Amino acid sequence: MPHRPWKILKLQWQRQHSKMTKTNLMAKRIPTVLGVLILLGGLVTGVILVNSRQGLLIKAGPTEAPKNVKISNKGSNTFTVSWTTDTPVTGFIKYSENPAKITTPAGDIRDQISGSSQGFTNHYVSVTGLNPEKTNYFLIGSGSASYDNTGKPFEIRTGPQVIPPAEDMINGKVVGADGNSVTNAIVYVEVEGAETLSTMTKTDGTWRLNLALARDS
Repeated sequence: MPHRPWKILKLQWQRQHSKMTKTNLMAKRIPTVLGVLILLGGLVTGVILVNSRQGLLIKAGPTEAPKNVKISNKGSNTFTVSWTTDTPVTGFIKYSENPAKITTPAGDIRDQISGSSQGFTNHYVSVTGLNPEKTNYFLIGSGSASYDNTGKPFEIRTGPQVIPPAEDMINGKVVGADGNSVTNAIVYVEVEGAETLSTMTKTDGTWRLNLALARDS
């Protein structure tokens, strides 16, 4: 009878386990119920928070949010900010040397020419008249909302004042797949060892840039 003692032990363990289960059932029920209530409470809170976040995003207009933000044409007293949006909206920036008081506006270069705000999907703002070797802070106004750089203002430092070298011009033309000229396209020129330069195409798709304005970091 080699297996009989094992069977007896098994039956005894089952009886003891059954008694322990009955004894602890009520003790475990209250914490379990509380745990379920806590989980439900957390679930409701999570749904409220998610809905609130979605409401904020909808209010800010997700299609207006700036994408592909790029700083170019950095000099001793100037810089350019460009970005894109999903839908045509107005675009501008506000800048200042004081990060706590960013109030000076600068509009899209096309709005500056026309004298009125227009909606675009590509945005191009050039700032001039800055002080050399100063850090400037800016926020992007895109559509109906203002945007920073993940919780803090964007920033850019101007370079020292230098004597401009002789011009070194390059030019080109942008055409679409249909062969027609592309107006108001943003052209970026990457110069080895230097900061990015940029410009916009004219109505005939042509563009022109002075490489002598490129500076190293």
